[in-house]
Formats: sequence, C-alpha cells, structure tokens
Amino acid sequence: MSNHIYSIQNTIFADDNAVLMLVSLLEAGETNFFMALYNEKAIFNATIKRLDNGRYQMNFSIPESLSKSIDIDDFFKKPVILMIPSHNANVPNFNIIVSQNDIESVELSINGESRKAAVTLKAFRADFDDQIWNQSKQTAIFRFNPSKYDPSHRGLIYDITTNKDQTSKFKNAVKIELKSKLYLFYYEEISKNLGFFIIKSPDLVGHADFEEVVDAIRSAYALLTGYFIAESVFYFSMRPKDKESLTFRYQSLNRSIHSTKPILDYHHYQNIDDERLLMSSDVFENLVKLLYKNVELRRACILITQAGTLDNVSKGSLASVSLETITSALNNVSSEKHQSAKLIEDKAIISQLKHELQKATKKVKDKLDKDTWNKLWNKVNKFNELPNADKLSSPFANLKINLLEEEEYCIACRNLYLHGNIPKPRGNKYEYLTQEELQLLIADRLCMLSAMLLLKKAGYNGYVIDWGDTEIVYKREIAAGHGNKHLTFQLREMTEQYNDKG
Repeated sequence: MSNHIYSIQNTIFADDNAVLMLVSLLEAGETNFFMALYNEKAIFNATIKRLDNGRYQMNFSIPESLSKSIDIDDFFKKPVILMIPSHNANVPNFNIIVSQNDIESVELSINGESRKAAVTLKAFRADFDDQIWNQSKQTAIFRFNPSKYDPSHRGLIYDITTNKDQTSKFKNAVKIELKSKLYLFYYEEISKNLGFFIIKSPDLVGHADFEEVVDAIRSAYALLTGYFIAESVFYFSMRPKDKESLTFRYQSLNRSIHSTKPILDYHHYQNIDDERLLMSSDVFENLVKLLYKNVELRRACILITQAGTLDNVSKGSLASVSLETITSALNNVSSEKHQSAKLIEDKAIISQLKHELQKATKKVKDKLDKDTWNKLWNKVNKFNELPNADKLSSPFANLKINLLEEEEYCIACRNLYLHGNIPKPRGNKYEYLTQEELQLLIADRLCMLSAMLLLKKAGYNGYVIDWGDTEIVYKREIAAGHGNKHLTFQLREMTEQYNDKG
C-alpha cells in the first residue's frame, strides 16, 4: 500500500482526516480487498482505484476453474459486495455495495489461464439502509486542483478558519444557517495539485435536505466565481457518539465547469475594499437560501457559469434562457406577495375594455376554426397583461437596478437568441463596434444582467465585472500592439445610484 495518505495539517476537524484516509485508500488501487457477486459462492481478490475522470475501477482476475460459472453480464443483474478491512482504529471495517445501476462498463481480457475483469463504477455505497442517513451529522467532499484553480480571494470573503489556531489570519470557511440548521463550507489544500471543498453539517440533518443544501451552495459558488464544483462527491454520515454508524456514498457527477469569466472580481485594488468586490458570508448565506429548494434558479446559475466558457452565439443563447428563468421566478415571487402589475390599473376601464373586446371578437367566431378562435379568445382575455419585454425589465426596477439604454437593448436581444437569430446594431448606438464585438458585448452583458438579479436579491451591492466592455478593450489593445498587462477589469456598480438614463 502507498504511504501517501491524504491529511489536513492543523485542522480542528479530526473527522476530516479520518474520512480522507478512507478516500486515499480507495483511490490508490494498491490494496487487495475481497469481492463477491450477490448469491454467488465465489470470492475474489480485487483492487479498486480512482480514474482520471472521477470514476472508480474495480479490477480482479477470474480463475480458469470459475470462468464458466461467472458471467460478466451478472454485474448488470446482481449487486456486488466489496469487503474492506480497516487499518485504522478510528475507522470501522466496511462493505461496499455496488448495485446493478452503479455499473458503467465491464471489460474482460484473457491472460494465460485466467481472465481479467475491469469494472468501471459511477457510484457505490457502504450500506443498504437509507434510514441511517436520517438525523445524522453529514459531510460532502469534492476534489479540486489548486494549481488550476485557486479558491482564495474568489467570490467570497471567508471569515472563519479551520486551523487549530483560531487566531490565525488564514480564513477558508463560511457558515450558513438554513432552517435552524448550521452548515460549514470551506476548502483545504493537501498539496499543490490536490485540494478538497468540504460542506459539513455539525447539526443532525436528513440526507435529502443535506443534498439540497449542497447543491444550493455549489450553484451559488459557481455564480460568483465561475467554478462549478462537480466531477464526483463522497458523502459521509455518522450519528453522535456512534462510531459504528459511520457510512458513506460515492457518486460520479457531471464535469466541473471552470469559466475564466467570473461575475465578481478577484484582483486586489488599493482604492477598492474587498467588501465592494467580493460577497460577504451573510449575503452568501442569503444567496444559498434563495437557491435552496429552487431547481430552476440553481440551473440558471450553472447555465450562466457554462455560458462563460462558450462562444458568443452559444453564450448568448444560454444567457437568454437564464434571464428568462430568473425573471420568471422573481416575477412569480412578486406576484405571490403583491397583485401582478397590469397595463391598466383602473378597474372600471378594464371592465369596459374587456367587454368591448369580447363583444367584437364574438362577431367573428363563426368565421374562424376552433383552434384559431381559442387562441384569439385567450389573447383577448389577457389584454391587460404586461408584454414579455416589460416582464423581463420589471425585476430590475423592483430591485432598484437602474438599466442603461445599452443594457435594455441587450435584454431586448434575448428573444433573437432564443429563436436562433443574431443581434444587429440599432441606430448609431453601436456604430463603433464590429459585428463580432456587438455579439460579444450583448452575450456577456446578458450573463452579467442575469447574475445581477440574483446577487441583488440576496443583498449584494458591490461591483460586478462587465465582461462585454472588458473583452472589447482587451482585444483592441492587443490588436494595437499595446498588450493588456496595464488594463484592469471594467466594473459595473450594483447600487441604485449607478447611472441615470439620458
């Protein structure tokens, strides 16, 4: 077995090192375990290791004497049990259960008198019983590579340290209180190429709720930083003072997303405080609460993050979907608290208009087919609803985000992207831009404006990066042979006093 065991130095959480020891044991692929198919008498020596894509692979040899009794297809029909003896007094022995649905592929190779099998796993767990995941302390662990992504001074102002020295200036954690339960979100770096994002519940929680919180935190973090934590996750659960209740689950996820266009600036400026560039922990808590139990808004955060990795047309399309999703959600919340805004507020005028429109429409009913008539009648009954353009802009007004005329034009272009069209310059407003620059500006600003709604709703009033302006300035400076080291990001202020139209 390799001597390389993952360990966090000087951490206040001893349980993190215990579970990381187990993770390193599973990843190494150097330890022999016992493996058996359910209801089969044969037991094999097997190894398990982590692949570069985050999946796990189980390897074993089938002796010639058993080659006819073991059918590879059985792995897609029966559960597999992997028995793991513990080498640590603080970690109990484990059985890993692999269900038929956890198998991604089975490869068989013949080597002399034995057959070698490689079974790729996309999930496994250490128990059969979902009940033991209720009312327990739970932890989620995700890998990242610090040489490719540095989480310090990104998106968040960390105000807690996990170091044993609680007076340490090193801050790497924030706390989130949700439905009277406390959660911690932090990162730890093991080496220059290995780190872990950890989400922990010191309170007793159910697993379904814990997963919701984890997804909300990952989505909120992605929106701020451009980094969506994914690939794979280990969940750990243990009831208080019951070491034998320690159990875990592994699950392969979609690929992590790393956009180089975060919505919040990560630079240090002498004349701008971090509080104006990064999100405080209490506002981050509000953002997580906003996304909790709201799959649509979480998906919008991921779409905005993904859009930052794409070209202009694809980026604009994803950003347009995000804007539509977010404005619809915020409008629905607003309409639940208040009466929906209408074109006409006077009830007497509304009643008179509706009567006259319905009266005129009924006169042509016999001249129309049923389908056309139903559509027309529905339109008439909705005559007082705001048009889509107003529905998209009203959340900005409600949140006191003043839109520039250029930004309103970008919002109006969202419908073009949704129908596969490309924005064109309007009047002399964009005559200084090439067609490519125009598409770049609009797509980037649709991402920015979509994100601003969620950030402002959570209570953030600092700066966001205007990537539309930033990229055009950078590209032009490079084209002119000036380079871009002297440039900084173009920032857009969130506050109500940002700018007046005119």
